[in-house]
Amino acid sequence: MNAFLFRRGLAACALLVCSVAAVAVAVAKEGPPCVITPQGVPEVQLGETFKSFKLKHPKRFRVSADPETMNKFLMLYDSEQANGSDPQGEPTFLVFFDDFGWDHNLERDMQRLAPPKDDRKIDRIEVMKMSCRTAEGLHPGMLVKTAAKQHGGIRKIQGGPGETEMLYFVNPSSFGFYMEGAISKPSPGDLIWTTQRYRPDAKITRIVITP
Repeated sequence: MNAFLFRRGLAACALLVCSVAAVAVAVAKEGPPCVITPQGVPEVQLGETFKSFKLKHPKRFRVSADPETMNKFLMLYDSEQANGSDPQGEPTFLVFFDDFGWDHNLERDMQRLAPPKDDRKIDRIEVMKMSCRTAEGLHPGMLVKTAAKQHGGIRKIQGGPGETEMLYFVNPSSFGFYMEGAISKPSPGDLIWTTQRYRPDAKITRIVITP
């Protein structure tokens, strides 16, 4: 009987070791958890230079531009195409560099969408990846009404014609929040409108990290 129990114990230990190893392999494949901090996320950090950025993500980004603000930025993706020529899918992060795109040759630079110089530093990160979370558990894709409960309610939502809706909580946060689903009635000619109303299905679209 003792020998039988001993063999069962060995089998259980072996199974436990295999389970732990399987979990470790799965975690290794997924990488570190995406925690949003005031310094950045595991993929990219504020103050990091473009040289460091492109060494870590050589084929996962491309230069893009906002046609309204005329500001250039990098879109960082989770994966790349098989031929490595262009990232695919939806971008998970938008990365901005100090003074990136605001110069006297802006029109020319917009046409060629030139990447930044190696010493340019990241000064803004916009997180779009839904699996990324702040310490409070806020994340892109989260319902605004759920997030509001965690931050004392909505202080205001601001937007404008063609502008992204900015969300401000009653309790201050280290981050900025973009959202979709505000209910506003701006007057004709208003450049900026303010409201506290939003649709029940309104969601946070991006979490912004700045110094």
